[in-house]
Amino acid sequence: MDDGAELFSIFMARRHIQDVGCSQMRMEEDYDEGQRDSVEKGLSISPGTNGHSTTSVYDMLGEEGLSISPEDRSMDTGLPPVQDLEARDWSLLPLDVLASVFNRLSIVDVLMGAGLVCRSWLQAVKLPDVWRVVRVHNGLFRYVDGIDAMLKAAVDRSDGQLRVLDLDGERFLKDEVMQYILERSPSLTSISLLSCMNVFSKRLLSAIRKSPLLKLNYIKFEDSNITMEQLTSVLENCPALTVLQVVNCIYIYEDDVHELRAKFPRIKTIKIEHEDSDYSGLPF
Repeated sequence: MDDGAELFSIFMARRHIQDVGCSQMRMEEDYDEGQRDSVEKGLSISPGTNGHSTTSVYDMLGEEGLSISPEDRSMDTGLPPVQDLEARDWSLLPLDVLASVFNRLSIVDVLMGAGLVCRSWLQAVKLPDVWRVVRVHNGLFRYVDGIDAMLKAAVDRSDGQLRVLDLDGERFLKDEVMQYILERSPSLTSISLLSCMNVFSKRLLSAIRKSPLLKLNYIKFEDSNITMEQLTSVLENCPALTVLQVVNCIYIYEDDVHELRAKFPRIKTIKIEHEDSDYSGLPF
């Protein structure tokens, strides 16, 4: 395993260990008051509901909830003991290796985690190579304060090299943020938007007309309220587009595929699908 892959494995393993700890905390909420008291005191063993001993989250994560024993770490994650890892100075990894690792993380992990570790890691997260792909999923729009500012920072750091944009907007993505991204990303080749409602405003469509997406060859819109008129306006300004997927967009019908193929014969693949979905509560 090379240094970059090993570093990424360590990073994700530690997140997994913390997630397991949080899951156990939630399970321990079901214990009776006496059992909860023992957990809060950080006892290593408390009786479980089935009569067997149960290891508390404090025992697994350590006294401060931040570490585990070298033996448990090696057993649970398959990684070498902590003593071996401490002998390596991860700040000395080449910037291109760090950039390759950070490419696999979410923008929150990079901007609020990796970029704050040390000076060399901060230098790495400023490289445009890190931001050729930007993905936002797993509830980040809903639960992370400042996600709009983070998206803009990622676009700025890409220095025009952003190529893949994959967003689950959860109905929170704003049209002005989308406009900011598109106006500064002339190298975009792929856009996937899930649950992005009311994004295709007149302002955004006007911006796309002024700055056509000349390299874009793939679009996927899913669970959106984009209309046929809005979709047509987008497609008219994507001269290199070859693949269009529209999934569960309530105002785009499967029969519309014929009209789209007639208007845009250059688009080789056009798919309009409606799977079983619950559209209740959508802001139409």
